[in-house]
Amino acid sequence: MRRKTSVAVLGTILALLVVAIPSTSAKPKEGSAKKEVYTGTIVFFGGRLSGQTTTFTLTLDRTASGDDFDRHLDVLKSKGQDGVLDAIRKERRGTLQIGSELGQDLNVVRVAENDEGGKTITAAFGRWMKFAELRAGSRTVDYPFTYIELVMDSKGKGEGTFIPVARLDFNKKKNAVEVENFGAFPAKLMGVRKRA
Repeated sequence: MRRKTSVAVLGTILALLVVAIPSTSAKPKEGSAKKEVYTGTIVFFGGRLSGQTTTFTLTLDRTASGDDFDRHLDVLKSKGQDGVLDAIRKERRGTLQIGSELGQDLNVVRVAENDEGGKTITAAFGRWMKFAELRAGSRTVDYPFTYIELVMDSKGKGEGTFIPVARLDFNKKKNAVEVENFGAFPAKLMGVRKRA
């Protein structure tokens, strides 16, 4: 069963990938080049990885400005998720490393201040697709993104959501971006700490 989540606050994300909306009072920060490193544990629910855990390291090299997000939102509205994927594919804002796997480049990163005195970090990238799923024309091909959201407190501790296989749509009636998870439940990011 797939789940869809509406995003009511378009300016807070890229309007690109949100599962839990940052507070409406969250103030987006302009683009930054300061490196930050976060580590934690991913706990999977449902699917073939159900009940499994692994570690992750999220490294942010650079965040996007508000203009970047507005531009990507316009692309999503006019060309859909394939247009957004083409637009962000060459952008590199950091990396996500899961366990001992090779790190994946983050294409979109947005940081906003939250009500806890910390920050909410949303990140996304065009996921790697396996040859078998491409050759077979699997339904997962229609879910080309991976999405991450971290909610951090003022002490550099937090938790979040991880959707390894996601798709994006813009709902004109709701004037909102919808993020759809291919799986029944998103994975949880737990014990997250800022390391640098």
